[in-house]
Amino acid sequence: MSSDLLWLITKDTSCFIKKSHGLCLNSEPMNLKNLNSFKYSGLCNKKAVGITAGKTGVVLSKKTKAAKIKPAKGVTKSVFNGKNGARRVVKSVHGDVVANHYRSDLADVATRRVMAIMRSQKAKTGGRGGVSRRQAIKNAAKSE
Repeated sequence: MSSDLLWLITKDTSCFIKKSHGLCLNSEPMNLKNLNSFKYSGLCNKKAVGITAGKTGVVLSKKTKAAKIKPAKGVTKSVFNGKNGARRVVKSVHGDVVANHYRSDLADVATRRVMAIMRSQKAKTGGRGGVSRRQAIKNAAKSE
């Protein structure tokens, strides 16, 4: 079945659609921007990219040619460890998305998604650790 026909069937009746405050969002696993549009749809496109958070890095999922016949086995996953730095992870994911002309139109969106995930996994340093100034002074007085 062509991807255009599949989009015409599923664009209004998909179980992943969430409508709220005039927005039509989509919670498909391979939808990078969570927008209900053909460009970002992971179900309708033959080549789809999904980025999720791993334990210490990012997991990149891509559809393969086997996705038509065996949908469960039609996804390859690559794990990028964040221990080596966020820039290296971003460069690797960008290279995988652009490589072999897979989905170069989604390269910028993929890098933004990776940066958001890496930023959320970054350990918080410095500051008072979420304690108010008054509470910090009180704790300091107790410890002395």
